[in-house]
Amino acid sequence: MRRRPRNDDDVDSRAELVAARKPHNYCCKVAGRGSLVLGVIVALSRLITRHPTRPSDGGGGGGVVVFRRPCVPFVTVVLPSVVNPAGRSRRLAAIAATWGARAHAIFVEHSGDASGFPEWSTEACDFPRRLEVPVPPSQGVARLRWVLTTVNETDFAFMVNDHTAVVPENLACYLRSLDPAEPLYLGHALVQRGRGGDRMFNSGAAGYVLSRASLRLVARAFYELPEACGAAPSSAWLQGNPGLVLATCLASQGVLPGDTRAADAHRFNAFGLVRTATGRVDDWYERMHERLPFERPSLIARGPSCCATHTISFHYVEAVEQYALRGALDAMAHFRDVAPENIDAAAEAWLDEHWPRKDLGGYARPLPRRPSPDSDTAAEAQRLREDRAAVRDVLLHKIRIATNGSVCRDDDEKSSTSS
Repeated sequence: MRRRPRNDDDVDSRAELVAARKPHNYCCKVAGRGSLVLGVIVALSRLITRHPTRPSDGGGGGGVVVFRRPCVPFVTVVLPSVVNPAGRSRRLAAIAATWGARAHAIFVEHSGDASGFPEWSTEACDFPRRLEVPVPPSQGVARLRWVLTTVNETDFAFMVNDHTAVVPENLACYLRSLDPAEPLYLGHALVQRGRGGDRMFNSGAAGYVLSRASLRLVARAFYELPEACGAAPSSAWLQGNPGLVLATCLASQGVLPGDTRAADAHRFNAFGLVRTATGRVDDWYERMHERLPFERPSLIARGPSCCATHTISFHYVEAVEQYALRGALDAMAHFRDVAPENIDAAAEAWLDEHWPRKDLGGYARPLPRRPSPDSDTAAEAQRLREDRAAVRDVLLHKIRIATNGSVCRDDDEKSSTSS
């Protein structure tokens, strides 16, 4: 397990940044009035660092910003999804009602979809919050740069979009095992083949974690390394996929996606629960796992092997499925506690009653129906039974909601389902 640093003095030297130190580290060590005044001056100076300013046009420049330690150790930045933008306000409401508060969600907005939520600041202790970005949506790289520079005082930023479903307890548990002073870029790693060679990046759909060291590193690199960390405004592909630019930028600084799997099962998932559990994902997605440079092959499995015990995210989740997923996780935990005589049947009955069958969006799939002896062939009936069992078993027998005593590290979680 990586140890967390005692204070910000331990920020990795690769970040080449001056960390903010707490005033009491100095004031308590000086003696005499003159020394006390000097100590206060030094302490205040440590709270100031130079890094790129955040102009409204996303341009360059340098400035002085006062660091204020955030109220919470991590935030979840919710970017606008390009899929079904008309449903964004409903998705944000569902996130607010399910995981938004506990994951410290910040809704990035341009068009007023999040206007009902209070504005974010580093002093904010209650969530969700909104962050209005003065960069047009068409300039995706500048927008991402502005956002990352704005939130770079937190220990960790979990970057998702409003189609992502998060299990906040599992996210917090996982982050507790990480060191924010180490440059980290963690999520669901993929490899894109291209004429210029392979490019490894983390899926923006599944979400990715940036540590404080990485946030400060890219805040500087975005301005100092325009070739590796920028994109022409006319490049529609990169402006629409700024996460690829971020991955290239981090790679230029030696920060690559890590293997975040637990017992070869994924914590971060780029498809919804049903497609992930049944293994019915797109071919392109499977191909992007073939060339990952990890010690163990990264495969797409079905059933309980698909997902880590403390799974953190799913994607392509519309509002109705956000409610259903959280309700299902809570219901399955209840069934395990009361141990009904036929727990599998009880779980399936709950899913049949509560899992939505419409308004799921074009990339999601409904819960597989029960086989019909009148209309299904033997092969079709068997497939339906297997798919239903896969979804049920992932929810009931694999995924757990972490507690304060849970262990959420790659090397310790193994295949245990005890916590």
